[in-house]
Amino acid sequence: MARRNAVSSSGELSGVRALVVGLGSIGSRHAHVLAELGAQVEVVTRRDTAVYPAHPSIEAALARGEFGYCVVGSATSEHAQDVRALGEGGFRGRLLIEKPVTAHQGELPAEMPFERVGVGYNVRFHPAVRWLVRQLDGKAAIVADFVAQSFLPEWRPGRQYGQTASASRERGGGVLRDLSHEIDLMLRLFGEPRRAQAAGGNLGELGIEAETAVSAVLELDRAALATLRLSYLDRLPERRIRVTTELDTLEADLLTGGCRTSTSEESHPVDWDRTYSDLHLAMNGSDPSPVCTLEEAVRVVSCIETIEAAAGMGSGVGG
Repeated sequence: MARRNAVSSSGELSGVRALVVGLGSIGSRHAHVLAELGAQVEVVTRRDTAVYPAHPSIEAALARGEFGYCVVGSATSEHAQDVRALGEGGFRGRLLIEKPVTAHQGELPAEMPFERVGVGYNVRFHPAVRWLVRQLDGKAAIVADFVAQSFLPEWRPGRQYGQTASASRERGGGVLRDLSHEIDLMLRLFGEPRRAQAAGGNLGELGIEAETAVSAVLELDRAALATLRLSYLDRLPERRIRVTTELDTLEADLLTGGCRTSTSEESHPVDWDRTYSDLHLAMNGSDPSPVCTLEEAVRVVSCIETIEAAAGMGSGVGG
């Protein structure tokens, strides 16, 4: 969904030995960004690669010395076992787990013996999202609308979309988990869901098993009405947040960076790689905010399961 941009080499993480678990599209992006930041990057992968020192397993990597930072970028269904392997293998550094943190609640090990744990909701670092957070400043909403719609076959040029994790519910795919950035932002801005209605499931002709489009209507702690629309089916991409408060209407377009109120317009375009570099710098700095915490990420998974239940997904109705 996002086009890769270049991050200038800064050396800001020089001296950090970083391990990236998984070298699919997201793992490769993390490894690239970390290398540009000056980190010493090694990877755990079954793929052939000459770009980074590679290990066949987490255990083999940890046997070769200590890492200060680790990114779990494997398929969502593998996150829990990879986190468990890191803890049991003696890793005690800073840990970033890709989003969503797990496919379902209760999968992570009870013991998390790491210096710091964050979850990879990099869209929190989008300049237009930061503008929206500043504008709202904790204000409640009357209506909040979150939209993320695009065409899955165009996400990863050169790869068969039906063979990616996005296409498989078993591997943690489907729009609710793939596009859970919007759910994370919704909960961060307006709190927990009180009520939810939803519809959707496997719609259209993509030929995959995971859900392809879901719409939900929720009442949140600080939003009387919140709507959420997520889709793999749209050939006209759209990604925006529109919020109406008692005083104004605010809109942030995450694709163009356009931000507007009823009286003003601004432009906050995004360099997507920069959102990842800002995420890694926050994880390795003295102040990890606004990195998504483990507790916040678990609430996202809980909200996903609430929406699934409201839509009857998994019960043969709308699934």
